[in-house]
Amino acid sequence: IIVPKKKDKKVVKENKFSIHLVCGGGTGKEIMNYLDKYQIEVSCGVLNRGDTDWEEAKRLNYKIIEIPPFAPIDQKAIESVKEEIEKSDMVVVANTPFGWGNIDNIEVLNKIKNKEIIFLIEDNIAKRDFTEGKVASIMEKIKGENKIYKVDNIKKLFDFIKQNYEENIYD
Repeated sequence: IIVPKKKDKKVVKENKFSIHLVCGGGTGKEIMNYLDKYQIEVSCGVLNRGDTDWEEAKRLNYKIIEIPPFAPIDQKAIESVKEEIEKSDMVVVANTPFGWGNIDNIEVLNKIKNKEIIFLIEDNIAKRDFTEGKVASIMEKIKGENKIYKVDNIKKLFDFIKQNYEENIYD
């Protein structure tokens, strides 16, 4: 009997890098599962407890900056997110709708300098900006202090991560 060799899970070298993921409402689930496949260290937030992305991050044992359901993002959560972003090597912003309840997840990026930030923008940001254009304006300001990349589909996001961090990710 020939038993097929078990495929090894892709692993990250000991000097692995980390990603902070800005997501919500299920927009980060596929990204999280990709990052888990490569055993990349991930933090997420701010997420409301019970959110689809919160549940997935919990299942994958990712670090989550969380708040109660439907609660506004408080100063403590903002400071925690800022800390996680500063510790991470890269920030990925999922194709998340933004409104007054989660705008602080983008606003905090204004306080960050010299960080690689990848925006997954699968459609016009105006379709997901429920803050009368404030999110689009914030995104423009973030460009001044950081290396910004925009990708228009999830495959390009994965290709970007693998291509630019292949010294950390290997088969």
